[in-house]
Amino acid sequence: MILGAFAVDWYAARAAGVVAYLLVSASVALGFSHAGKERFERWPRFAVEDVHRFAGVLAGTFISLHLFWLLVDSQAHLGPGNLLIPFTSSYRPLWTGLGVVAVELLLALAVTNHYRKRISYSLWRRLHYLNFAVWIAATAHGLSAAATPARRRSCSCTRSP
Repeated sequence: MILGAFAVDWYAARAAGVVAYLLVSASVALGFSHAGKERFERWPRFAVEDVHRFAGVLAGTFISLHLFWLLVDSQAHLGPGNLLIPFTSSYRPLWTGLGVVAVELLLALAVTNHYRKRISYSLWRRLHYLNFAVWIAATAHGLSAAATPARRRSCSCTRSP
């Protein structure tokens, strides 16, 4: 589906992906500091936890937008199967697949968060450490699936259409 001659869908997909990555990074950093019992002079502990959770929910929203815009992107040529089954895309299958794995793992972790009170704390905490794997996979995905070699060298995460 082509939404316009100005590649709005292409830019929207990348923008949503970048915002989602920044939110996941913020959530991971806040969670890491929270787990390490880091004290913030001006923020009470419950506020840091709330911001951590909100960043995670907002990241999920932007990941959903990223997936939607990739689905309608006239240049990406990704179908629902490519967005659900890792490593099936014809476009950079390894790096696109890492993005799919990151999203699916994050979704599984969201389910464990929902049922946090029904599972043991030690199991929840061990599972929660998988967020680092999500972040690493998302970093690799962003740097490699969306970037050309010249832009990767300059540390940019986007490419022009």
